[in-house]
Amino acid sequence: MITPNALQIHIDDAGIRYFDAPEFLSGSMPPNLLANALAVLELADMVRRYVDEPLILTSGYRSKDVNRAVGGSSSSSHVYAAAVDLRVAKAHLRPAANLKLRLVGALVWIAYPNIVQGFGCYAQNIHLDVPLPIKPRRWWTSTRHPRPSTAVLRGTWMRELIDCTTPEEARAKLESGSF
Repeated sequence: MITPNALQIHIDDAGIRYFDAPEFLSGSMPPNLLANALAVLELADMVRRYVDEPLILTSGYRSKDVNRAVGGSSSSSHVYAAAVDLRVAKAHLRPAANLKLRLVGALVWIAYPNIVQGFGCYAQNIHLDVPLPIKPRRWWTSTRHPRPSTAVLRGTWMRELIDCTTPEEARAKLESGSF
């Protein structure tokens, strides 16, 4: 089993700057999930760089028991160490920073389809997950159930952004900070 101390060594070796093992992992996780954990933490680090605001990782790896206790989906990417939930520190006091986090999350989902499999957008946080063979690529808003990425959600800013932005345009916006 991988403990937070052992995971921290891998995080440091990978050059992940903004998140630590205790934020992602309480207790221990099976060693076969290490690659997922590092991939999703690298993704979270990328989002943190683009947002340029302090972020709090509210959920990372969850054992099946913990996932069940918090009401997570039985197929949650969290149980595979392939998901994170992020929010802006003091988001309720910083609506512009919170909006920026949600916008960056959507742009990252568009820009990097081989890196980001799932994107969930909520009022105070976002969910990101990395590819797993058992899941389709998808995004969703604050409902309990994810919608396939092909769903038609007319009138929402995210649907419009996804419909009107190519991966190349999204990468350019992220790199230039013009969002």
